Amino acid sequence: MNGIRLGAFVEPKRRSRSERTARSGTSLVELMVALGVATVILGTGLATIHLLMSAERNSVQSVFRTTTVSRLSRSFRDDVHAATGVTLQQGDSSGGLLTLKMPDGGQIAYAFETQRLNRTVTAGDGKLEHEQFRLPIGAICRFETIADPSRVRLVIATPRRSPQSMNSNDPTSANQPDMNIVTLEAVPSRDHRFEGTP
Repeated sequence: MNGIRLGAFVEPKRRSRSERTARSGTSLVELMVALGVATVILGTGLATIHLLMSAERNSVQSVFRTTTVSRLSRSFRDDVHAATGVTLQQGDSSGGLLTLKMPDGGQIAYAFETQRLNRTVTAGDGKLEHEQFRLPIGAICRFETIADPSRVRLVIATPRRSPQSMNSNDPTSANQPDMNIVTLEAVPSRDHRFEGTP
C-alpha cells in the first residue's frame, strides 16, 4: 500500500473516568459547608449586636434615672429649706400632695402622678412655673412629715425588675425586695434659722 504502514497512526490517549469528571468548580457539599459556617457567624454577630444594644439602652435609662433623681433631690431640699410652712394632704395610692409656703407669699406644690412627679411654683404675684420629673414605669412616691425633729421626707421606690412582679403600693414594705428605695429628707425653714437673732 504505497509504503504506508497502518501502525504508524498514533491513537489518542483515552482519559480515565476520574479525570473526565474532575472540574475546577466547587461541589455541593463544599457549598453547603460554607453556607453553614456563614450562618453560624451571622447568627453569633446578630446575637452580639442585640446584647450590645440592650446594654446601651439600659445604661442610658440608668443615667437618665440618676440625673432625674439628682435634679429632684436638689430642688426638693432647696424648696423645703426655704419654706416657712408645710402642708401635707395624703392621697390613696398617689403619694399625696405636699404644699410648701414660701417667704414671698407664694407656694410650691409637689404632686405624684403616674410615672412623674410634678413641681408647681405659684409666686406671690401669681406667676406660675411648672416642672416635671419623669420616673420609671412602676415607680411609687410618698411624702411624709416627721414631727421631732421637724423634717419632710420624700420616698421614691423604683422597680429593679419588671413592674408586673410588684404586688403592693407601699414603697417601704419589707415584701418588696425587687424595689430600689431612695429617701430624700430636708428640714423646713432651715434657711431662716438665724433670722431674728442678734
